[in-house]
Amino acid sequence: MEELLTLKEIAQQIGVPESNLRYYRNRIGDYLPSAGKGRRRRYYPEAAEIFRRTVELVQEGMSLDRVYRHLASEKPVELESAGAISQQELIDKVAEKIALKLSETETAEEP
Repeated sequence: MEELLTLKEIAQQIGVPESNLRYYRNRIGDYLPSAGKGRRRRYYPEAAEIFRRTVELVQEGMSLDRVYRHLASEKPVELESAGAISQQELIDKVAEKIALKLSETETAEEP
């Protein structure tokens, strides 16, 4: 099993302040393989490489928005299976909410 890393450990490996990685994580977190949530979040070794590439690209002058698009073109966002819903389920939920809002509006407009 791969050893998971903290953000602090990754910062030490790369040689950048942990605060920089927190900022990058907030911008590109969709592409960082990790386990856990909040303060217990740990990162897979592949995340260290993504952070390293992000730092290099930013130092070369690339904006974080461009870095995000670059990562998106290389690897689509992976949804966590727990709590993820299918596209059809999402469509059904949106349609249900729209229908509910329309019926509330029609009811409010009646004299």
